[in-house]
Amino acid sequence: MSSPQCAMLLLSLFVFSLFSSSLSQDELHAEVLAVEDSEVHALVKKENFVLIFFYTSACESDPKCVESMNEVDLVAPNAMLEGLKVTKLMDSSLAVEYGIKTTSALVLFRKGIPILFDADHIEHQDIIYWMEQNRESAVQTLTDENFEHLTQAVTGATTGDWFINFWAHDCQATLPMWEAVGSRLKHRMNTAVVDIDQNPLTAKRFQITDCPTQYLLRAGKMYRYRDNEQSTNAFVVFAQGKYTHSTSRVIPDEVLAPGLVGKMISAVKSCNIAGLICLAALLGILILCCCMKRRSDSRKFSKSA
Repeated sequence: MSSPQCAMLLLSLFVFSLFSSSLSQDELHAEVLAVEDSEVHALVKKENFVLIFFYTSACESDPKCVESMNEVDLVAPNAMLEGLKVTKLMDSSLAVEYGIKTTSALVLFRKGIPILFDADHIEHQDIIYWMEQNRESAVQTLTDENFEHLTQAVTGATTGDWFINFWAHDCQATLPMWEAVGSRLKHRMNTAVVDIDQNPLTAKRFQITDCPTQYLLRAGKMYRYRDNEQSTNAFVVFAQGKYTHSTSRVIPDEVLAPGLVGKMISAVKSCNIAGLICLAALLGILILCCCMKRRSDSRKFSKSA
């Protein structure tokens, strides 16, 4: 191949690579949206990634807040999350729902799960890197069914330490911050949440009466977070060592679900006809099996006699 042909080929490859890079980058560019509070819940459920900058009207007279807002504007053309949607909400009623108490705050929703950007200073490069590191939630969901299986709290604790936030609808504002805690601790320990309304046995086991309540489970013992400060840094400091200054308790044994009779009574009280029929059928089968076994045993006894 002659030198002019080589040069032409290299030039073609260079132009093609630039075109491909530009095309892929355009596909990745975020879409900036103008939305109302009433549209947010539907948006975060529908889209894989939604970045929302919450701010109050006081932000416009705060140089630091204005700078943060300008940095958020630079996220959209440089973001690497596929299909990212970016929006801003001023004086939003949703700020309370997501635990926002400052003049401005940044929250990323990943398939509906919110995580709070907990840095003191907002720069668009940091936001982009942070989003890449938090594509998926680092917080696990524990239930009555999987709690002991996953944590092994009283059966060896081979899965490591667990920092758990017990929450309910009344205190769900802690969840975005807890996601930030999980992000900070994900290479050190497990972080999780338990909905105490949906998991009454676990709530009873740990005697949860306050919402929210946080416990660190470590080596068969539990340490309750009791500081008044509810912040990402405070929780992380506690989990990384400050827990040693608090009183420990032995992790209680698992609370078992009600037995067969208890389930039947619950079914009657709740008028759960289908459940009652199934339990009655099961009880009938057990009685039939016992009768057949007794009849078989009596026949054997008669023959031996």
